[in-house]
Amino acid sequence: SGCNGGESFGMIYLGFNMISEPQPDFSMLCSPTNQTITMGSTTSFSISTVDVNGFNSPVNISHSVAGSGTKPTVSSYSNNDAVPSAVTTAVVTTNSSTTAGTFTITFTGTGGGKTHTCSSEVQVNALPPGFTLSVTPAYNETVKGNTAAFNVTANCTGSFTGPVHTLAASSFFTNVTYSFSASTIACGQSVTLTVGNTGAVPSNLLSTPQAILAQTITVTGEGD
Repeated sequence: SGCNGGESFGMIYLGFNMISEPQPDFSMLCSPTNQTITMGSTTSFSISTVDVNGFNSPVNISHSVAGSGTKPTVSSYSNNDAVPSAVTTAVVTTNSSTTAGTFTITFTGTGGGKTHTCSSEVQVNALPPGFTLSVTPAYNETVKGNTAAFNVTANCTGSFTGPVHTLAASSFFTNVTYSFSASTIACGQSVTLTVGNTGAVPSNLLSTPQAILAQTITVTGEGD
């Protein structure tokens, strides 16, 4: 006799979800995100790296600067190539040739086969118009009745083009005379300041050479 009934077999498939282990990595943050400085100034940014899932490789920080003209420079790093979590400080330097404007500094962290970036902006403002007067050398010697010569240089900033005029000099010494080789100083140029010792530099040691320090002399001028 034949089989009037049939048996059915169910096939059971078991599915497996492959769960991968978290990969070591690091995150990166720049602080502050923007700064404003004056041309010729120096500032710094902090680059923080934080380990993720046990990341333990050194991270090297490099940079690029975007913007028009003469850019500020990242002159140095402290604590570079550190293992996260760590903070690296980048020193940003400008000088009188740096162009006024906004620059974007992109910091790139590379290590352990991973790369991340963060960015900060630095706004460089032009120097205000003005000038300073410097006196060199640091000192000169004179005795009673003799003179000491110094160079007075006009250092102009911003849009000020000079010249500097109405020159005058003073110090805490008494019985000392001051004369200039010219009545005006062009920007970046120098004139000679002659200091005459008539008997009080200091008064108890007039017969031996006495040093007159440039820092004790105050020179003033006017600029239009």
